[in-house]
Amino acid sequence: MALLALAALGPAGCTSEGPLGAHDDALVETPVDTFAAVAQANHPESAGAYGVWYDATHNTFGTPSRSTLAGAPAMRIDDGGFANGVYTIYRAAIPADGTYQISVPVQVVETGATSTNGIRAFQVGVAVGSTARHRGPNPSSLPGLGVSASYTGLTTADDTALGPQTLVTGEFDAHAGDDLLIAFGTDVTSGTWSAGSATWGGHVLVGAITLVAAGPSDGSTIVDDDDGAPDFVQQGAWTVSGGIGHGGGHYRFASSGNATSVATWEATVEPGYYDVQVTYRAGANRATAAHYTIESNGTSVSTSVNQRTRDQQWVYIGGVDASATGVVRVTLSAAQSLPVGSVAIADAVRLVPGTSPGVDEPEMRVAAVTVFDGLSDVGAIQSIIDEIAAHRYNAIAVHTRYRGDATYIPNRADATYPNHEPRSTAVGDVDVLAEFIARGHARGLKIFAYVNTHLVTEGAASPSDPGHVVNAHPEWRTYAYNGGAPVVQTPAHDPEGMWLEPALPDVREYLADVVGDIATNYEIDGVILDRIRYPQTAFTRENRDFGYHPEAIERFNRRFHRRGVPSPRDADWITFRQEAITDTVAAIHRRLERIDGDLILLAYPIGRLTDARQFNYQDWPTWMTEGAIDGVLPQIYTADNAAFATSLAAHAEAYGGDRLLGVTLDAFRAGVDLSGQIETARLAGFAGTSPFRHGTMGDLGYLEQARAAWPGYAEWPAMPWKNARVERLELRGVCADDVTRRRFRVSNPNAWSIPVEWSIVGTTDEGAYFAPPGDSFYEVAADRLLPRVSLLTWRNERRIQLTAAAIALPRRCR
Repeated sequence: MALLALAALGPAGCTSEGPLGAHDDALVETPVDTFAAVAQANHPESAGAYGVWYDATHNTFGTPSRSTLAGAPAMRIDDGGFANGVYTIYRAAIPADGTYQISVPVQVVETGATSTNGIRAFQVGVAVGSTARHRGPNPSSLPGLGVSASYTGLTTADDTALGPQTLVTGEFDAHAGDDLLIAFGTDVTSGTWSAGSATWGGHVLVGAITLVAAGPSDGSTIVDDDDGAPDFVQQGAWTVSGGIGHGGGHYRFASSGNATSVATWEATVEPGYYDVQVTYRAGANRATAAHYTIESNGTSVSTSVNQRTRDQQWVYIGGVDASATGVVRVTLSAAQSLPVGSVAIADAVRLVPGTSPGVDEPEMRVAAVTVFDGLSDVGAIQSIIDEIAAHRYNAIAVHTRYRGDATYIPNRADATYPNHEPRSTAVGDVDVLAEFIARGHARGLKIFAYVNTHLVTEGAASPSDPGHVVNAHPEWRTYAYNGGAPVVQTPAHDPEGMWLEPALPDVREYLADVVGDIATNYEIDGVILDRIRYPQTAFTRENRDFGYHPEAIERFNRRFHRRGVPSPRDADWITFRQEAITDTVAAIHRRLERIDGDLILLAYPIGRLTDARQFNYQDWPTWMTEGAIDGVLPQIYTADNAAFATSLAAHAEAYGGDRLLGVTLDAFRAGVDLSGQIETARLAGFAGTSPFRHGTMGDLGYLEQARAAWPGYAEWPAMPWKNARVERLELRGVCADDVTRRRFRVSNPNAWSIPVEWSIVGTTDEGAYFAPPGDSFYEVAADRLLPRVSLLTWRNERRIQLTAAAIALPRRCR
């Protein structure tokens, strides 16, 4: 690879004198002074101006100044609340057709005394060719930059010690003479360019920019529509676009639904296994399910791609074994693309040598699909499912209830559980759950109904539908502590929205009915619960404590023989609210078992263990221990791998049984080592992962990371407790190696660990553990001559407590 200097755009919009301006084919190894690349103009609205980014209210942020980094000239960007970023355009920066990257040293410098929240992300992004154009004062009107690199390891604390890092973007294809836009900011990969970095004290140093010419080191083969026959052949009504396609060439388009329009790419490669990728010009009128078929060795597989996203990126569509003939054929059918009347784009196909996927150990691989992922279009749904299957997931959690509304059809065919919740406005007329079940099961994926329980509005929105729960049952909303004078909770207390009160039996029954309606009317594999908790934003007792509904207080006082409003720090009051959430989980679990004992129940608790249990009252280890749920995937969202590993250890220590303990990973912000975190969780013994969320993963490069972390396909983990009764345990006193010890044997005939508690009659000796299948033992100290009587308790499949007793005599093993 070679290094190229960059000539900056001058103040008048002209190309500055520099080696690239004079000699496009020169490879100059001296990077440019980045400060020379960024003008300090304060009005980028004017024609040809550039430099300082603005937010939507025209407040300036991220003003650059001159500094040094490692003794070399550098640009300094100071924070102003949100360091949205700066950018510049290099005219005619690309010397020749090819593949390139940008490399630049960056350092985040924070001031610990004022770094109350810390910078959350910092990125470099690239736009090339026709996309390298000036941005307006409100950048949300333009797409984000898909090619980027992130400064890693940032936390909410002072991260100055991370030191300089060399950021290297992903590869991008460019044409000789193309302009190049380079941007620095907290979030250059979204259209808004503001990651919500919050207020932090400090600045960012950006060193010299280097353009890196990447050689074809991966041995890939590219077939372009411009290559013509026999490599590329078109049939039917394809039109050559005047726009720029792959490598600066053209691309073709045809109307979807046109029965004669088929494009075929064919390549002869060295025999072996290949990853197949496609690229296209994205647009609002494109097919949401462009229908591709991959063929080799007489076998074929079909898949689809949403061509409205990931403009001019290489999008993975599947793998192919070309061992026999070395010939690979990829076909794009406009006739089979959706929706009818959209446009299918034929541009280029890339074959990258890879490894045929094998079979990995069973684990959860759950894709999270939300109402923000374009679920009003069946073509987009098909593309989502095809993409998830291609990346070796084995399950999808699809938003079925978002904020007290339904992406499914309530009481679709069976009204056993009356359900009047309104349909979501985000999905139009599409029965989202039915589409995912039919299409997902066809690809061998489990489909979970993703249900938000207690959060029932979006922010301060007031649903107008009389069937919405906040209108039908306003008396069910939770209350805020309010300094000891409880008031109904509003978005002013928690901006996420309005919440239901978990301690009310009517609310528990209502939520169980909603889940029961879904499970009765749809062939789901299970349910994943989210927001199954109390609201809590500040994690302080007095200012942000909830659950003070008058009926809840009355129930608490009656049970614990108290009066008045309980203190936020009252241990019994904390336990009462934990039990309210546990009882809700158990009620939903019982409802699912009544419908179908094989249905799986999972949940997404928050990932800060202490906060989850002590402030949101999600005592999920108890849910697991008492058999009220089949598994949890705590949302451990951090880009700090050390913090991630520490949190994993704390969660593993909190629960040691056989129920499925997985983890949800941050896949909606840049800078996360997703593949590394998947592997860390696997090595720590976790039962699987759920990257959140699918709709953000493509543009952030996380789909590739997930596929790299999952080299083979994996079955869902075994759950021997499902639809099975708990066989009775046996307790016996046995001999011990020391006559002063009394030893007891627990025989567990079940195929999974059973949580047990034991005690010694007449003493304070007691303990608890997960008794594995087969025999396990516990010992207690005793007088040399006296026997000891022990009691053992456990719960059966209906959560009914069972007991066994045994006596251990003073016997030494011989």
